[in-house]
Amino acid sequence: MGCLGTASAQTEHAKTTVHPFHVPERALILSGDTARLNDKVYAVFYNTENLMFNDPSVPRFQFVDREGNTIFGVGGVAEGLVYYDFDGAINGSGFMTYNIPVPRNPAQVSQLGAGVSQSSIFMKLARATKVGVLSVYLQAEFSGGVSGHDFNLKQAYVSLAGFTAGLANTTFSDPAAGVPTVDPSGPPGSISGKNIQVGYHHQFNHNISGTLSVEMPQETMTYSSTTEAIKQRFPDIPVNIQYTWFSGSHIRAAAILRNMSYRNTAVGKNKSVTGWGVMLGGVASVYDTIDLLYQTGYGHGIGRYVHDLENNGFDLIPSADGGMEAPGSFSFTTGLRFKPSKRLLISGSYGYCRLYDAGTLGGDAYRRAGYGVVNAFYTPISDLQLGIEYLHGQRVNQDHSHGSANRIMAMVKYSF
Repeated sequence: MGCLGTASAQTEHAKTTVHPFHVPERALILSGDTARLNDKVYAVFYNTENLMFNDPSVPRFQFVDREGNTIFGVGGVAEGLVYYDFDGAINGSGFMTYNIPVPRNPAQVSQLGAGVSQSSIFMKLARATKVGVLSVYLQAEFSGGVSGHDFNLKQAYVSLAGFTAGLANTTFSDPAAGVPTVDPSGPPGSISGKNIQVGYHHQFNHNISGTLSVEMPQETMTYSSTTEAIKQRFPDIPVNIQYTWFSGSHIRAAAILRNMSYRNTAVGKNKSVTGWGVMLGGVASVYDTIDLLYQTGYGHGIGRYVHDLENNGFDLIPSADGGMEAPGSFSFTTGLRFKPSKRLLISGSYGYCRLYDAGTLGGDAYRRAGYGVVNAFYTPISDLQLGIEYLHGQRVNQDHSHGSANRIMAMVKYSF
């Protein structure tokens, strides 16, 4: 019996292989054996390629089954912001240049504010199946409701065998190319958005991948006395292709096709307008400690996806003939990210957004905006991050009147 027991133990030990990945020290494994982790499951669970700078990373509290084929994690972020506006002020914790008063409002020159809306709770699961690794992700922030601090679902999706279904980042974006900011809003020219979607991602080879998706439209239009809203009948269809190389650098090109409907009450008919857009973004590692981030886009009827135009009625606007048209827009964001040590990150960025063909909206309508930011982030201990930044923004209207604002922001964030 003793010999059989020894042989059995040796056989069991021989089946236990140490995966090539490193489990971070911050991870708290609550059950199971990390030595048995399925490599593919682990790779999916710890994949952070499609995250924006302010998105939570990998959950700290992790449950692993005894076979190492399933990982479930729970994590959260507690974040507090304090800010002071001077020489021009913007309502809200997000420094959104669209909201800069034009002309300058003497009663809104400076202000002190604070917020916790970026605090969030998230869960992630990765499980090995016969057709690939199943991944489930849920995230909610305290950023909803009238108070701005109500619990609000931000992402909820399932991925398997290249397919993703649920509420997730639009395929017409490049989250990894987003510049670092304390500001929860970000530059006016950022191309982003989260839609309910069904998409397929394919890895053509080690360097090249692509995604095609069908996404539920979230239109934002400005109506006139002869037009009104109707239910949308066509999905948004974005596609992207990405090339990645060994240094962590990548370049992504994306395009989107939209078909947006409205009713023309003057002629008593339902009408539709075609919108389209293109985007180019990426990250280029200049040295081991310096990264260049960039993103630019152009299109017609893509206001939903351009940060300063989002939710402000710029997908379709009134046309001179009494109908509606898709205005053009151009935007870009670029910045440098410098990391002199593991605990310190310094960055500087500039963003720009320009709206075309909007003369029918009047002289006080939005024309363009610019946004400059410099900041520093310091991590004194694991999971605790401090940040400070200076922001300057300017908005220009169709009649060329303009206003500006300045802000200093500070942040304390603990991730778990």
